[in-house]
Amino acid sequence: MQIARRALTAILVLLFAASAYGLTVEQNSTRENDDDVTVFFTVTDDAGNTYEWHGDFQKGVDIDTQLEAQKEKLYTLILKKMYSGAKPEKAEGETDLEAMERWVSEGATNPAVMGEDEEGNPIVVEEAETITQQDHESTHPGTTLEDRIAELEAQIEALAGP
Repeated sequence: MQIARRALTAILVLLFAASAYGLTVEQNSTRENDDDVTVFFTVTDDAGNTYEWHGDFQKGVDIDTQLEAQKEKLYTLILKKMYSGAKPEKAEGETDLEAMERWVSEGATNPAVMGEDEEGNPIVVEEAETITQQDHESTHPGTTLEDRIAELEAQIEALAGP
């Protein structure tokens, strides 16, 4: 009974931690490789947007625990892919995710890079650049509409029988 109570408490703590930031991550499927396991998962942000992604994990690790522990990092990587070329400056005490979200909310603009000419005068080496958000593309296999229709048709045929 004591073990069950501890397990329930641990689950509730994990759920609270996930909902406190608003990110959730759910394992969808896996593929065994020679040296590791490819895990296909979905990250859901606090606005309810979902992002299908994948990653490779060592064989034998608890994948759900790894996904939960790395969800902020995974979401940050997704945002960086959607804002290719992003260069958010991290403020003191800020996580990578917090810096990225702040950078997006402030207009997704990389600041100008300043330098000096031969006489020591300030010059702009690189102009400020606003990065345009790209659509997130799923990395899950078979996620096109045509693939999904074919999958559902095959399931229907299997249920219908000969």
